[in-house]
Amino acid sequence: MLIEHNTSHADRLITGAWESTRRVDDDIHVSDLLHPHRGFERILHGELWVPKKPIQSRVLIGEGGHRVFRSNGDVDLDKGIYTGYDYDVPVRCDNVVGHIDLVENVYSANQAPGEEESLLESIPGELKITWYSPDKPINQLGTYFDQLGAYCHMMGVTHGRLFVCYLMDYKWRKDVDGDGISPIFDSWDVYFEQEDLGWFWDVLLERKDLIEDLRIVKNPFDERRDLDGWLVANTEVHLVN
Repeated sequence: MLIEHNTSHADRLITGAWESTRRVDDDIHVSDLLHPHRGFERILHGELWVPKKPIQSRVLIGEGGHRVFRSNGDVDLDKGIYTGYDYDVPVRCDNVVGHIDLVENVYSANQAPGEEESLLESIPGELKITWYSPDKPINQLGTYFDQLGAYCHMMGVTHGRLFVCYLMDYKWRKDVDGDGISPIFDSWDVYFEQEDLGWFWDVLLERKDLIEDLRIVKNPFDERRDLDGWLVANTEVHLVN
């Protein structure tokens, strides 16, 4: 048997998957504002911008997981509610667009037959698939809350849910049956203050204004280091510190 290591096959597969899943548009996305370095590069180079292969791999694995973690909804008769889910929900606010991973719609289950559905609450959810250790305090994953908070603001709500699938468990704990290593899937209810969502959205709009300037003059700074310095100073601001 002959085994030859040839990474070109994997590279071609990743490239094809990446090209088949990209949405090319001129809109400014929430992700552009949360990760301005990548946002600036995307705006500067448009559809010609392609991240390095390791980044493509991480993004594609995450997108694959988003298609797996889906539910048709459930009923809780004790609470008198039932829930339904919408996925990849488009939202737009102040000419910024986003796609919410999932929105849980909570309805009353106590309606008389034939009555119109009574929507009690719509809860945006953000799903993250990560290589971080589950031992890392959740409040140290600032960008996760930034993205969820942005979507809450865009929907006009203050309650969201964060779902995290940890692919790597650095303590190599056994699963409950002791016969293997399993990813850990966890979730949190997040209740934001309206005031916090407001000021953070203003931060994102400041970044949006700079990106729009960039579209006109390509680089609004005399020196690249000035741009990098601005980015460092303005991406250390998070909803959770």
